[in-house]
Amino acid sequence: MGPRTAKRKRASDSQPLPSKSSRDADKHKVFTSWATDCGVQIDGVQPAQLPGRGLGLVVTKSIKSGERILFVPEKAMFKPQTTRTQAKPLRNASPQAQLAASILAACKKPDSQYPVWKATWPTMQDFQQSMPVFWPAGLQKLLPASVLQPLQRQKDDYAKDWRAVGNLCEESGWTEQDFKYYWMIVNSRSFHWKPANGRAGSMVMCPFIDYMNHGPTGTSCNVSQTQTGYEVVAERDYGKRCILYLLLTLHA
Repeated sequence: MGPRTAKRKRASDSQPLPSKSSRDADKHKVFTSWATDCGVQIDGVQPAQLPGRGLGLVVTKSIKSGERILFVPEKAMFKPQTTRTQAKPLRNASPQAQLAASILAACKKPDSQYPVWKATWPTMQDFQQSMPVFWPAGLQKLLPASVLQPLQRQKDDYAKDWRAVGNLCEESGWTEQDFKYYWMIVNSRSFHWKPANGRAGSMVMCPFIDYMNHGPTGTSCNVSQTQTGYEVVAERDYGKRCILYLLLTLHA
């Protein structure tokens, strides 16, 4: 009898499935490449999981005070779709509702280019676990007074926006849960934008800058609007693995 033929290994035997951490790293790597292809300039930073704080940006090399770390040109921003926001259902909606409806519509398209970006955003489950607006009323009542007032304002703002876009969502086949998710994305990750010779009050989304978390003065970078986009400049020297925080200063 001849030698036994070695049993062919299945792909799952020889190539174990990637771990969740490696899959997460891959999606952020893919998004980083996508963002640079869109014109975003990234120098010395990368996304990282921050213990107890979700995602953020960390420094990968020594950075001196005054150096530009990130730049998002206007062409790379996601803006409200003019044809949609000027239509009757959204004409009088808030800038946040207009942007939320626009990014919802863009992400729902079969040929959407935004799933790569969306993969880096919080999930609805993340929002439900971390944001008091989703908590039961009994749990909300336990919050301090300093939190209850802005919470009520947020709830009122959402209710007003849903009244403005509810019919449009129904006509488009979108649920309130769909709109609420993108409304929360815009609420937590958008920037005000005043284009040259344009009117103030518009809201946009800036890829890659939206990784950054807010921080107190003295610990954060200067994030400002210029004539051509948004830029992030170091306010102090940074060493490797430092976490970058965001401080907005709007001036053109």
